Amino acid sequence: MTAAALYIRTTAVDGSGDGTVDVDSGSGTAYAYKSMALFDAGAAASLTQNMVVTCYGNSSNKDTTQVDYTSPWGTSTYTLTIKNHPDQITNGVWNDNYYIYSRQADYSYGIRFNVNAISRFYLQGLQLEITTANSTIIHLLSRTWILGNILRATGAGSNKKAIDMRSVGRFVVTNNVFYDFNEYAIRGGMTFSSGYYAALYNNTICDSLKAIHLDISGAGVYAKNNLMQGVSTTLWVQDATPNATSATNITEDATSPQGASYRNIAVTFTDETGNNFASADAAVVGVGTDLRTDADGKYSFTTDILGVDRPAAAWDIGAFQKVAAAGNPYHYRMNQ
Repeated sequence: MTAAALYIRTTAVDGSGDGTVDVDSGSGTAYAYKSMALFDAGAAASLTQNMVVTCYGNSSNKDTTQVDYTSPWGTSTYTLTIKNHPDQITNGVWNDNYYIYSRQADYSYGIRFNVNAISRFYLQGLQLEITTANSTIIHLLSRTWILGNILRATGAGSNKKAIDMRSVGRFVVTNNVFYDFNEYAIRGGMTFSSGYYAALYNNTICDSLKAIHLDISGAGVYAKNNLMQGVSTTLWVQDATPNATSATNITEDATSPQGASYRNIAVTFTDETGNNFASADAAVVGVGTDLRTDADGKYSFTTDILGVDRPAAAWDIGAFQKVAAAGNPYHYRMNQ
């Protein structure tokens, strides 16, 4: 079996029953894996240094299998990018017609990156959800970049979490939208070892019990331009010192580490009921920290969740950058 095609296509028909589609005209390739887990198993036989796999699917064909990126990814320095298919690029709002990774089993994780910072993993532009209690979508133990995704919790059950970070890794969580988690969206669960860190930049986190929960020493955590909204009174939680390195984080409650000017701010969204968390609110537009060159050297970038350019010295807080366009002052262009 070969992983040369590098497609995950949950809508494809697996006539042979081996987890691939032998001829799939929809993906334009000879092999298309039915899930992340089957891709991981198939790719193990033929790893290359730089691999990109694109994901295609819909809500009737969700990817629900648990996957653990461990051996053989830890045998060398590999780079794996898992991203949305070019025909399935969202406008920053959940779309049931596109690929969905769905964690549907209790008491565990859905996706784990677990090779002790040897390889590099990128999860980009996807829709990821959790539908069950006492579980986490993503568990991080490696060098991992979580970029421009939409993460949500749905259904009954308590203790639903999005991302759990552990002490051995270099993590970048940037330009993501999180909502409806009844535990935390992002958690740091152990003190970072020397040389490891987490950069949490320009995320929009809404209607979750805790947005960012650092039940660790803040050393090694960098949090900037995060927008945390909802009725909770514990949106930012840090249980130990020293404090995280942080700048321009807004909370609707009184917990922003930046103090009074960034606390108790309720932001108006384009359509909060419809989970469209773009905003033209003056509280977030043009007042963020410019991260084109990150002063702490952890992660520099220039665009928002949609690929919209973030202009120098005029960054918005949160995942979206407001863009003026003729006839539509709150236009958000798609990342094509």
